[in-house]
Amino acid sequence: MLLLGAVVLLLILLFRTVYHQRAKAFRPLPLVGHFTWFAAVSRQKSLEWLKRASDYHQGKSWKLELPLIGQAWVLEDPACVKHVLSTRHDAFAKGELATSRLADLFENSIILTNGNTWKVQRSAGHAAFANPINLKYFVDRILPKHLDKLFGELDSAAETGGHKGKVVDLQEVAYDYAMSVFGELAYDSNFGKISSSFAGPFDRAAIQTHERFFNPLYRITEFILPSGARLRKDIRDVKMFGDELVREGRDRLRREEEGLDSEDEDEKDKQGKGILLEELVKERGRDDQVRFLADSCLNFLTAGRDTTAQALSWTIYLLLLNPKTKENVFNEVMASVQPREAVESTSLADLISSTSPTAYCPYANAVISEALRLHPPVPLEIHENVTDEAIALPDGTAVYPGEKVVWGPWVMSRSTRIWGEDAEEYRPERWLAPAYWDPEAKGQPLPKDHAARKTAFEFPVFHAGPRSCLGKQLARIELVFALRELMLRFDFSPAWQGSVIYRTNAGSACTKDAEDDEYTGTLREIGDGLTGPIKDGLPVRVRRRQKTQ
Repeated sequence: MLLLGAVVLLLILLFRTVYHQRAKAFRPLPLVGHFTWFAAVSRQKSLEWLKRASDYHQGKSWKLELPLIGQAWVLEDPACVKHVLSTRHDAFAKGELATSRLADLFENSIILTNGNTWKVQRSAGHAAFANPINLKYFVDRILPKHLDKLFGELDSAAETGGHKGKVVDLQEVAYDYAMSVFGELAYDSNFGKISSSFAGPFDRAAIQTHERFFNPLYRITEFILPSGARLRKDIRDVKMFGDELVREGRDRLRREEEGLDSEDEDEKDKQGKGILLEELVKERGRDDQVRFLADSCLNFLTAGRDTTAQALSWTIYLLLLNPKTKENVFNEVMASVQPREAVESTSLADLISSTSPTAYCPYANAVISEALRLHPPVPLEIHENVTDEAIALPDGTAVYPGEKVVWGPWVMSRSTRIWGEDAEEYRPERWLAPAYWDPEAKGQPLPKDHAARKTAFEFPVFHAGPRSCLGKQLARIELVFALRELMLRFDFSPAWQGSVIYRTNAGSACTKDAEDDEYTGTLREIGDGLTGPIKDGLPVRVRRRQKTQ
């Protein structure tokens, strides 16, 4: 009888789950809550469901229920996001849910710490990444120096691929370049030679760490399953990698102070190397624990590597789906250099300043902004009320002690309530000032609803408030630089699920079947991890541009 009752109950739950999905209802189910939309479902599908749920609730805060994990208020209203990230930032932090899952990888890092430990890292990061002198060195020296990491595999593919071009995963190329650049900036280390020993273990650890958020029994499954042993080994490898880099960096700083460093190196070349580690040592003292310094640098490193590389990859992906936009970017970057430099140009030193890194390529910058809008570095964020009082949000929602709040930059960027009726369309022009099209409009204020006037709480791709991203200007510079150099030197075409892509509306992609002349949509999805990579990378064919182009 008990067995029969269990079977009947299971059938009822199964029926209700199927009905729940087909009817697109958004009320939680008994026992399972909203878990059916996150268990064994791709990340893309989960985000799309969150978007539909927010539309169903008309942008008002609503409660997400995940059994054994917890409940969370899902926010879309920028005023509520501002309340969490700025007005009452003292009341909201990562909390126990996020900390318990992230601590193995980021124990002492800025994203998990509060109080003085957070202030130390914030101060060091600001001194390292917001200093105009360091930004100028970044543009003049570091970015051009590592172009071989960006060009190497692409040059080889262009030479061996024939007229069709050889297939290369452009996202992997972007990862290697970003890591090489940030490795020198933060650590004064040649990551170009050792990035694979870090990237593999970290990427695997990041994916499994992300999966913990939707697995209430992760401690048990990681103890039992082989994947748990692999995760522990990957985390050890990542930690050992960071520890060794910090030890080498501290030794270098000690030698420099004692006058024992090499006198052959140009003083200018020393200026911007290892600046993050140097600033952290200044803040905490050279004898501080290696673990604190390594965890802190690791967080900055992964942010500098993952988010920049992924933003560049999504930017080029969207250009491939929109050939007219790609042509506009190419025409702009061609106009930004002297004709004789059109293909060989490898530096922006004489073209941009650290105070206005995008002034010479406004259209390229608009393209990057639109890619960041549609594919933000962190698609979903979570905080928790860490006080012992209920916090009232502007829309009247009461967040009680221990309750979570979730907001999704991916979802918010597709909200017509924030971005208008064309919110889901790819339209870089939304970021351009009227003066770009009409010289007579120069000096006129931007319209109130213009994209460039969106606040950080309407467009929270770089977080917002006191914990806003310290490297956002650095990232902008690197993205404009890399996109410009790639567009000048190479022409890319898509190499996934088809051979030809035709421009269509709304940023969609279509492949043409030569036999029956039918069109089939082919879109890349967001992959798993703590950030927002392109699932299965970005396979492209590479051709070198002719000097006459």
